[in-house]
Amino acid sequence: MRHCIIEIVRQRWPQTQRTTGAFANPAYRFLFETMANLDTERPGLLHHCAGGKDRTGVGAALMLKLLGVSDSVIMEDYLLTNETLGPKADLILEQLDEQLTPLQREHLQDTFIASADYLNAALEAIGSAYPSWEDYFEQELGITAEKRERILELYLE
Repeated sequence: MRHCIIEIVRQRWPQTQRTTGAFANPAYRFLFETMANLDTERPGLLHHCAGGKDRTGVGAALMLKLLGVSDSVIMEDYLLTNETLGPKADLILEQLDEQLTPLQREHLQDTFIASADYLNAALEAIGSAYPSWEDYFEQELGITAEKRERILELYLE
């Protein structure tokens, strides 16, 4: 079942994310503008949500990509969600166990899982839409070469 869901995500990601995810996303644009314009006296930035695997997870992956982090480390970071969300998911599933059919339980459980295939589908969609990551960051998020240099200065040692 999970394989089927992942395949649907792969096929539909470019269309659905064009308006809600990695493409034309005002929240991501705001996030990256905030990164570029932080006060150097107080450079902290908090980026979070309840789960961390969908929009926030992809947003965090994009932040790391901009900073030059390797794809393997980005994926490792993304999949940490399963460790942190796992106990919460188990508790919710346990509380609802008697109310769910096995199929409902499986579907609900899938909503708690950060899948490498999901993140890969997002990154592949960006890669197929833009010739380079620099083009993506500039055209989608307004991060020019100058802003990227500022971000790198703020966040890297």
